[in-house]
Amino acid sequence: MNDILRQDILFISPAMRVKLTWNVIFIFGIILVWSARVESNCSGNGMRDANGQCQCDPGFYGQNCECDSFENSQETCKRYEDDVVLCSGRGECICGYCHCSMIRYSSPAKYSGQFCECNDYSCPYHDNLMCGGNGVCSCGECMCRDGYIGEACDLTTRNDSCISPYSGKLCNGVGECIYGQCKCDPETSYKGLTCDKCPTCPGNCARNKDCVMCLLGESLQYNSQSCSKACVSTDVMIVQKLETDKEGELLCQYRSENTGRLILFTYKENPFDRKFDVKVLRTSETTTDDDDDAADDDDDLLSEDQRSRSYTIHTSLVLTLFLFIISTIFNLY
Repeated sequence: MNDILRQDILFISPAMRVKLTWNVIFIFGIILVWSARVESNCSGNGMRDANGQCQCDPGFYGQNCECDSFENSQETCKRYEDDVVLCSGRGECICGYCHCSMIRYSSPAKYSGQFCECNDYSCPYHDNLMCGGNGVCSCGECMCRDGYIGEACDLTTRNDSCISPYSGKLCNGVGECIYGQCKCDPETSYKGLTCDKCPTCPGNCARNKDCVMCLLGESLQYNSQSCSKACVSTDVMIVQKLETDKEGELLCQYRSENTGRLILFTYKENPFDRKFDVKVLRTSETTTDDDDDAADDDDDLLSEDQRSRSYTIHTSLVLTLFLFIISTIFNLY
Protein backbone atom coordinates (compact mmCIF):
# COMPACT_ATOMS: atom_id res chain seq x y z
CA MET A 1 0.00 0.00 0.00
CA ASN A 2 2.81 2.38 0.89
CA ASP A 3 4.65 1.63 -2.39
CA ILE A 4 1.49 2.43 -4.38
CA LEU A 5 1.01 5.70 -2.48
CA ARG A 6 4.65 6.67 -3.03
CA GLN A 7 4.33 6.04 -6.79
CA ASP A 8 1.21 8.24 -6.92
CA ILE A 9 3.01 11.06 -5.18
CA LEU A 10 6.05 10.84 -7.46
CA PHE A 11 3.94 10.67 -10.61
CA ILE A 12 3.09 14.11 -12.03
CA SER A 13 1.07 14.44 -15.18
CA PRO A 14 2.45 16.51 -18.12
CA ALA A 15 -0.26 19.12 -17.65
CA MET A 16 0.65 19.50 -13.99
CA ARG A 17 4.34 19.94 -14.92
CA VAL A 18 3.49 22.76 -17.33
CA LYS A 19 1.37 24.45 -14.68
CA LEU A 20 4.15 24.22 -12.07
CA THR A 21 6.68 25.63 -14.54
CA TRP A 22 4.52 28.68 -15.26
CA ASN A 23 3.98 29.25 -11.56
CA VAL A 24 7.74 29.29 -10.94
CA ILE A 25 8.28 31.75 -13.80
CA PHE A 26 5.49 33.98 -12.48
CA ILE A 27 6.93 34.05 -8.94
CA PHE A 28 10.42 34.80 -10.26
CA GLY A 29 9.01 37.66 -12.37
CA ILE A 30 7.31 39.15 -9.33
CA ILE A 31 10.62 39.09 -7.45
CA LEU A 32 12.41 40.90 -10.30
CA VAL A 33 9.68 43.53 -10.55
CA TRP A 34 9.74 44.08 -6.80
CA SER A 35 13.55 44.46 -6.84
CA ALA A 36 13.35 46.99 -9.68
CA ARG A 37 10.64 48.96 -7.86
CA VAL A 38 12.66 48.96 -4.68
CA GLU A 39 15.66 50.29 -6.57
CA SER A 40 13.58 52.77 -8.55
CA ASN A 41 11.90 53.83 -5.31
CA CYS A 42 15.32 54.39 -3.69
CA SER A 43 15.10 51.21 -1.61
CA GLY A 44 11.90 52.49 -0.10
CA ASN A 45 13.89 55.10 1.80
CA GLY A 46 13.45 58.09 -0.51
CA MET A 47 12.11 59.49 -3.76
CA ARG A 48 13.70 60.16 -7.11
CA ASP A 49 13.80 63.72 -8.33
CA ALA A 50 13.29 65.01 -11.87
CA ASN A 51 16.89 64.07 -12.72
CA GLY A 52 16.42 60.50 -11.56
CA GLN A 53 18.58 60.97 -8.43
CA CYS A 54 17.43 59.56 -5.13
CA GLN A 55 16.55 62.09 -2.45
CA CYS A 56 16.92 60.02 0.67
CA ASP A 57 14.71 60.22 3.74
CA PRO A 58 16.38 61.45 6.94
CA GLY A 59 18.67 58.81 8.40
CA PHE A 60 19.45 57.18 5.00
CA TYR A 61 22.05 57.80 2.33
CA GLY A 62 23.65 56.11 -0.65
CA GLN A 63 23.01 56.05 -4.37
CA ASN A 64 19.75 54.21 -3.78
CA CYS A 65 19.31 55.27 -0.14
CA GLU A 66 20.34 51.76 0.85
CA CYS A 67 22.52 52.87 3.77
CA ASP A 68 21.31 53.58 7.28
CA SER A 69 23.25 56.54 8.67
CA PHE A 70 22.14 55.75 12.20
CA GLU A 71 24.06 52.46 12.16
CA ASN A 72 26.88 53.25 9.72
CA SER A 73 28.53 56.48 8.71
CA GLN A 74 31.20 57.51 6.22
CA GLU A 75 33.32 58.39 9.21
CA THR A 76 33.92 54.68 9.67
CA CYS A 77 35.66 54.63 6.27
CA LYS A 78 38.39 56.96 7.50
CA ARG A 79 41.55 55.32 8.76
CA TYR A 80 42.38 58.39 10.84
CA GLU A 81 39.99 61.01 12.16
CA ASP A 82 41.63 63.83 10.22
CA ASP A 83 41.69 61.92 6.91
CA VAL A 84 40.22 63.88 4.02
CA VAL A 85 39.83 60.89 1.68
CA LEU A 86 37.85 57.77 2.39
CA CYS A 87 39.22 54.22 2.20
CA SER A 88 42.78 55.55 1.82
CA GLY A 89 41.82 56.77 -1.63
CA ARG A 90 41.87 53.16 -2.84
CA GLY A 91 38.21 52.22 -2.65
CA GLU A 92 34.60 53.30 -2.24
CA CYS A 93 32.80 53.73 1.04
CA ILE A 94 29.44 51.95 0.87
CA CYS A 95 27.22 51.88 3.92
CA GLY A 96 30.14 52.60 6.19
CA TYR A 97 32.37 49.87 4.77
CA CYS A 98 35.28 50.16 2.33
CA HIS A 99 34.99 48.27 -0.92
CA CYS A 100 38.57 48.20 -2.25
CA SER A 101 39.40 48.81 -5.89
CA MET A 102 41.75 46.96 -8.20
CA ILE A 103 45.46 47.72 -7.96
CA ARG A 104 45.80 47.86 -11.73
CA TYR A 105 43.24 48.07 -14.48
CA SER A 106 41.94 44.69 -15.66
CA SER A 107 43.81 42.95 -12.84
CA PRO A 108 42.13 40.64 -10.31
CA ALA A 109 44.47 41.93 -7.59
CA LYS A 110 42.78 44.37 -5.21
CA TYR A 111 43.86 46.45 -2.29
CA SER A 112 43.02 44.92 1.07
CA GLY A 113 42.51 45.87 4.67
CA GLN A 114 39.66 47.54 6.55
CA PHE A 115 40.55 50.87 4.96
CA CYS A 116 42.10 49.49 1.72
CA GLU A 117 45.46 50.48 3.18
CA CYS A 118 47.24 47.26 2.24
CA ASN A 119 48.89 46.11 -0.96
CA ASP A 120 49.58 42.39 -0.83
CA TYR A 121 51.54 42.54 -4.08
CA SER A 122 54.23 45.07 -3.15
CA CYS A 123 56.65 42.91 -1.10
CA PRO A 124 60.37 42.72 -1.97
CA TYR A 125 61.62 40.08 -4.39
CA HIS A 126 64.49 37.60 -4.13
CA ASP A 127 65.59 35.36 -7.00
CA ASN A 128 62.74 36.85 -9.08
CA LEU A 129 60.19 35.58 -6.58
CA MET A 130 58.10 37.63 -4.18
CA CYS A 131 59.37 36.95 -0.66
CA GLY A 132 61.86 34.57 -2.30
CA GLY A 133 59.10 32.00 -2.66
CA ASN A 134 59.58 31.33 1.05
CA GLY A 135 56.76 33.41 2.47
CA VAL A 136 53.47 35.24 1.91
CA CYS A 137 53.06 38.94 1.26
CA SER A 138 50.75 40.60 3.80
CA CYS A 139 50.13 44.34 3.63
CA GLY A 140 53.51 44.99 1.99
CA GLU A 141 55.54 42.82 4.39
CA CYS A 142 56.78 39.26 3.93
CA MET A 143 55.48 36.72 6.41
CA CYS A 144 58.21 34.07 6.19
CA ARG A 145 57.71 30.36 6.60
CA ASP A 146 59.50 28.45 9.33
CA GLY A 147 63.22 28.24 8.64
CA TYR A 148 63.44 31.58 6.80
CA ILE A 149 63.95 35.16 7.91
CA GLY A 150 64.83 38.50 6.32
CA GLU A 151 62.99 41.29 4.58
CA ALA A 152 62.49 39.11 1.50
CA CYS A 153 62.64 35.75 3.34
CA ASP A 154 66.02 35.33 1.65
CA LEU A 155 67.92 34.11 4.72
CA THR A 156 67.58 30.62 6.13
CA THR A 157 68.06 29.51 9.69
CA ARG A 158 68.69 25.94 8.58
CA ASN A 159 72.22 24.60 8.45
CA ASP A 160 71.89 21.48 6.29
CA SER A 161 73.40 23.36 3.33
CA CYS A 162 76.55 23.95 5.41
CA ILE A 163 77.29 20.26 6.04
CA SER A 164 80.38 19.03 4.19
CA PRO A 165 79.65 15.94 2.04
CA TYR A 166 83.16 14.68 2.79
CA SER A 167 83.51 15.09 6.54
CA GLY A 168 79.86 15.42 7.54
CA LYS A 169 80.75 18.44 9.69
CA LEU A 170 79.35 21.94 9.56
CA CYS A 171 81.60 23.91 7.21
CA ASN A 172 84.07 21.02 7.40
CA GLY A 173 84.93 22.10 10.94
CA VAL A 174 86.91 25.11 9.65
CA GLY A 175 84.16 27.70 9.32
CA GLU A 176 80.92 29.11 10.65
CA CYS A 177 77.45 28.59 9.19
CA ILE A 178 75.65 31.93 8.91
CA TYR A 179 72.15 31.92 7.42
CA GLY A 180 72.79 28.71 5.52
CA GLN A 181 76.17 29.81 4.08
CA CYS A 182 79.64 28.89 5.29
CA LYS A 183 82.07 31.59 6.27
CA CYS A 184 85.44 29.85 6.17
CA ASP A 185 88.13 30.61 8.71
CA PRO A 186 90.43 33.19 7.03
CA GLU A 187 93.42 31.83 8.94
CA THR A 188 93.18 28.58 6.99
CA SER A 189 93.50 27.85 3.27
CA TYR A 190 90.08 26.23 3.07
CA LYS A 191 87.37 27.70 0.88
CA GLY A 192 84.32 26.62 -1.11
CA LEU A 193 80.64 26.22 -0.33
CA THR A 194 81.30 24.03 2.70
CA CYS A 195 84.96 24.99 3.35
CA ASP A 196 86.27 21.64 2.09
CA LYS A 197 88.21 22.92 -0.90
CA CYS A 198 91.91 23.47 -0.26
CA PRO A 199 94.12 23.39 -3.38
CA THR A 200 97.30 23.85 -1.36
CA CYS A 201 96.47 21.13 1.15
CA PRO A 202 98.00 17.67 0.58
CA GLY A 203 94.82 16.06 1.84
CA ASN A 204 93.00 16.23 -1.51
CA CYS A 205 95.63 14.13 -3.28
CA ALA A 206 95.53 11.59 -0.47
CA ARG A 207 91.73 11.68 -0.50
CA ASN A 208 91.62 10.55 -4.15
CA LYS A 209 94.65 8.24 -4.04
CA ASP A 210 92.83 5.16 -2.76
CA CYS A 211 90.16 5.43 -5.45
CA VAL A 212 92.69 5.79 -8.29
CA MET A 213 94.94 2.99 -7.05
CA CYS A 214 91.96 0.73 -6.51
CA LEU A 215 90.50 1.23 -9.99
CA LEU A 216 93.91 0.70 -11.62
CA GLY A 217 94.45 -2.52 -9.68
CA GLU A 218 97.47 -1.03 -7.97
CA SER A 219 96.09 -1.44 -4.47
CA LEU A 220 97.02 -4.46 -2.41
CA GLN A 221 93.48 -4.45 -1.00
CA TYR A 222 91.77 -4.33 -4.40
CA ASN A 223 88.18 -5.61 -4.65
CA SER A 224 84.94 -4.21 -6.02
CA GLN A 225 83.52 -3.41 -2.58
CA SER A 226 86.57 -1.46 -1.44
CA CYS A 227 86.64 0.49 -4.73
CA SER A 228 83.00 1.52 -4.37
CA LYS A 229 83.69 2.76 -0.89
CA ALA A 230 86.87 4.58 -1.89
CA CYS A 231 85.26 6.27 -4.90
CA VAL A 232 82.04 7.47 -3.26
CA SER A 233 82.97 11.13 -3.87
CA THR A 234 85.20 10.70 -6.94
CA ASP A 235 84.51 10.47 -10.69
CA VAL A 236 87.52 8.98 -12.51
CA MET A 237 88.44 9.26 -16.19
CA ILE A 238 91.45 7.64 -17.89
CA VAL A 239 93.14 10.02 -20.37
CA GLN A 240 96.10 9.91 -22.76
CA LYS A 241 97.46 13.26 -21.64
CA LEU A 242 97.22 15.32 -18.50
CA GLU A 243 96.62 19.05 -18.76
CA THR A 244 97.80 20.68 -15.55
CA ASP A 245 97.57 24.23 -16.89
CA LYS A 246 93.77 24.32 -16.64
CA GLU A 247 92.34 26.37 -13.83
CA GLY A 248 91.51 24.33 -10.75
CA GLU A 249 93.21 21.10 -11.94
CA LEU A 250 96.05 20.10 -9.64
CA LEU A 251 98.60 17.33 -10.17
CA CYS A 252 99.18 14.40 -7.83
CA GLN A 253 101.71 11.56 -8.13
CA TYR A 254 102.20 8.35 -6.19
CA ARG A 255 104.37 5.25 -6.53
CA SER A 256 102.41 2.00 -6.83
CA GLU A 257 102.91 -0.40 -3.94
CA ASN A 258 102.24 -3.31 -6.29
CA THR A 259 104.34 -2.64 -9.38
CA GLY A 260 106.42 0.38 -8.50
CA ARG A 261 104.81 2.26 -11.35
CA LEU A 262 104.52 6.05 -11.09
CA ILE A 263 100.83 7.01 -11.10
CA LEU A 264 99.96 10.55 -12.20
CA PHE A 265 96.52 12.11 -11.92
CA THR A 266 94.86 15.49 -11.62
CA TYR A 267 91.81 16.44 -9.60
CA LYS A 268 89.29 19.26 -9.72
CA GLU A 269 86.30 19.80 -7.50
CA ASN A 270 82.94 19.81 -9.27
CA PRO A 271 80.86 22.70 -7.84
CA PHE A 272 77.56 21.11 -8.83
CA ASP A 273 77.69 17.78 -7.01
CA ARG A 274 80.75 18.60 -4.83
CA LYS A 275 82.58 15.55 -6.09
CA PHE A 276 86.11 15.38 -7.47
CA ASP A 277 86.66 15.00 -11.21
CA VAL A 278 89.85 12.95 -11.45
CA LYS A 279 91.83 12.36 -14.66
CA VAL A 280 94.40 9.55 -14.59
CA LEU A 281 97.24 9.31 -17.11
CA ARG A 282 97.07 6.08 -19.10
CA THR A 283 100.44 4.28 -19.17
CA SER A 284 101.40 0.65 -19.69
CA GLU A 285 105.08 0.91 -18.76
CA THR A 286 106.55 0.55 -15.32
CA THR A 287 108.72 3.43 -14.33
CA THR A 288 111.66 2.30 -12.20
CA ASP A 289 114.45 4.18 -10.53
CA ASP A 290 116.83 3.21 -13.42
CA ASP A 291 114.34 4.72 -15.89
CA ASP A 292 114.24 7.88 -13.83
CA ASP A 293 118.07 8.06 -13.87
CA ALA A 294 118.11 7.52 -17.65
CA ALA A 295 115.56 10.26 -18.08
CA ASP A 296 117.72 12.55 -15.97
CA ASP A 297 120.77 11.69 -18.14
CA ASP A 298 118.77 12.50 -21.27
CA ASP A 299 117.84 15.83 -19.74
CA ASP A 300 121.51 16.54 -18.99
CA LEU A 301 122.54 15.69 -22.57
CA LEU A 302 119.75 17.84 -23.92
CA SER A 303 120.82 20.73 -21.73
CA GLU A 304 124.48 20.35 -22.83
CA ASP A 305 123.47 20.36 -26.49
CA GLN A 306 121.33 23.47 -25.96
CA ARG A 307 124.25 25.26 -24.26
CA SER A 308 126.58 24.37 -27.16
CA ARG A 309 124.20 25.74 -29.77
CA SER A 310 123.63 28.88 -27.74
CA TYR A 311 127.42 29.46 -27.52
CA THR A 312 127.83 29.05 -31.32
CA ILE A 313 125.07 31.55 -32.08
CA HIS A 314 126.51 34.03 -29.62
CA THR A 315 130.00 33.78 -31.18
CA SER A 316 128.63 34.31 -34.70
CA LEU A 317 126.81 37.45 -33.64
CA VAL A 318 129.93 38.93 -32.01
CA LEU A 319 132.08 38.21 -35.08
CA THR A 320 129.50 39.77 -37.42
CA LEU A 321 129.35 42.92 -35.31
CA PHE A 322 133.18 43.20 -35.26
CA LEU A 323 133.44 42.96 -39.07
CA PHE A 324 130.74 45.59 -39.47
CA ILE A 325 132.65 48.05 -37.27
CA ILE A 326 135.96 47.48 -39.20
CA SER A 327 134.22 47.99 -42.53
CA THR A 328 132.66 51.26 -41.33
CA ILE A 329 136.05 52.63 -40.18
CA PHE A 330 137.73 51.91 -43.59
CA ASN A 331 134.88 53.61 -45.43
CA LEU A 332 135.44 56.80 -43.42
CA TYR A 333 139.03 57.02 -44.60
